Amino acid sequence: SSGHVVDERLVYDFAFFGTSNVGVRSGVVPIGMAGWKFSEAATLGVGVTPVPGSREWLDGSPWNLGIDRSMANTFFRPGFSPGAAALGSLFDDTVHYRAGVWNAIDGGTSGVFRRGTSMAWAGNTWWEPLAPFGIGYGDMEHHDEAALRLGTSGVYGRTFALGFPGLNPEDTIVRLSDGTPLALPGALGGDSRVDEFRYQLATVDAGWKYRGWAVNFEYYFRMLNGFVGTGPFERSSIFDQGGLGYVSWCFVPRTYEVYARSSVVTGPYGTGQEYGGGFNWYVNRSRQGRFTLEALHMNRNPAQNFLYPYRAGYSGTAIQTQFVVAF
Repeated sequence: SSGHVVDERLVYDFAFFGTSNVGVRSGVVPIGMAGWKFSEAATLGVGVTPVPGSREWLDGSPWNLGIDRSMANTFFRPGFSPGAAALGSLFDDTVHYRAGVWNAIDGGTSGVFRRGTSMAWAGNTWWEPLAPFGIGYGDMEHHDEAALRLGTSGVYGRTFALGFPGLNPEDTIVRLSDGTPLALPGALGGDSRVDEFRYQLATVDAGWKYRGWAVNFEYYFRMLNGFVGTGPFERSSIFDQGGLGYVSWCFVPRTYEVYARSSVVTGPYGTGQEYGGGFNWYVNRSRQGRFTLEALHMNRNPAQNFLYPYRAGYSGTAIQTQFVVAF
């Protein structure tokens, strides 16, 4: 639900996230923001929102091209957290931004287990120089003019580790590139245990849409350092990187679409890949109803997401289907 209260400048955007696979959080949680819209250039608000650490994280459900977000995005991105942010668009709606400060890289229900202050500073900006890019990675709307989107994002957080594996993806557990949770005893050697660390993430992304065709890429750079806890640690810093790519063709406008997808994560503890593709049927020629059939192969997957077939350390093939209704 979104709209305004009393004054058109007092705006809100609110939703409930619910799942029967509750993991370490409640089955239904509120997500959204309320704030004051000064102009198209600036709205200031507070609420529980995604920490804007990557393009796919912000441009995701229910507008995913496939069943859900990529392995790489699931591995690198932050989560949901209470925070305060500014967002808007500049230069005739060609430059957009979202930036602010949040309680943590994940300040959701699991975040109450963090000790001390774990503030996260984050921002995401993108440029659409040719035409409005629209939502989602696919071009089911069939742009008559080519649309280009170029973006970047960054996150910095001094955070206290969550010392349990976690099940639900919104309770972000920072992992090594072999899928081991960073806070797991012995993750960095011997009897070590990380209690506190610095999380630094930067991404660059590009997307293109034209007459049903779409190509999207995003690349991630992550540095973990400043480890505090029980040592000694076998490393003083950990640098991981990875990327994702999507190619799609909506061969019947606003109705039938095929796509291919792949992503990779690599770091000092190993490399994981995924690749696959699928088919989308937009029921009633609308994004509000979408049937998806997808096949996805994973090799040494380092990500974990129990709402999707990502299991840390898993190699194998998943064939899955989904029907999304958005209203």
